[in-house]
Amino acid sequence: MAEMKSDLASELHGKVGDKLYRTLATGKIAVTPPSKAPTFIDEKDKDDRDTRMKGYGGSGHFAAVVNDAIKIGFPREKRGEQPLGKFMYYNAKTLCTSQKNEKGELVRVYDFKKMIVAAGNLLRANVTVAFDKETGVFTFTQEADSRKGTRANPTDKVYALIVDGVNEDAEFMTLRDRSENGVTSFTVPEWWDKENLFVYVFAGTRTKRKASPSACLYPAG
Repeated sequence: MAEMKSDLASELHGKVGDKLYRTLATGKIAVTPPSKAPTFIDEKDKDDRDTRMKGYGGSGHFAAVVNDAIKIGFPREKRGEQPLGKFMYYNAKTLCTSQKNEKGELVRVYDFKKMIVAAGNLLRANVTVAFDKETGVFTFTQEADSRKGTRANPTDKVYALIVDGVNEDAEFMTLRDRSENGVTSFTVPEWWDKENLFVYVFAGTRTKRKASPSACLYPAG
């Protein structure tokens, strides 16, 4: 691995040509050659590796679906941090696993109840959610919270993320300020799978520099 300083860019991330670039916390840019494919003596070790990588890949794949939420839910705390990196840190080992189907093919299996789309030390907001399957309407009920301090502020924004796990679609919405009471409704699209919907709620500062942990409120349990 080589390190360098660039006069052309303050930060670099990603692959350019056959080299991988990433910006370290010190501000230096690390340059690494492409990784070599591992070799396995035991075929089972290869199968185990492929199974793990399929699961990790599934987590990275789903980050794009919830990108609008994680950009706010995982604010940058130090130089070089990216929302995707934080999302993978919290979800790579728990969100997605893989298993072989009846054809022997590896398929992704998601546990959306465990998905985390926000993290931080802010306090969660007072929000409940109900779903009417017949009408396809989610109802969010928020109770005012006027606490002030380093972990809560009346001007904090409250957010909701609704995910269709089958069709890999999502809706990210702002509910209201932490200090406000109110009811917000959302009607899911007709083509969404009503049996595989998940709702997450979290709070963030007005400046988008801090967030609370996310909570999966639906389905309950």
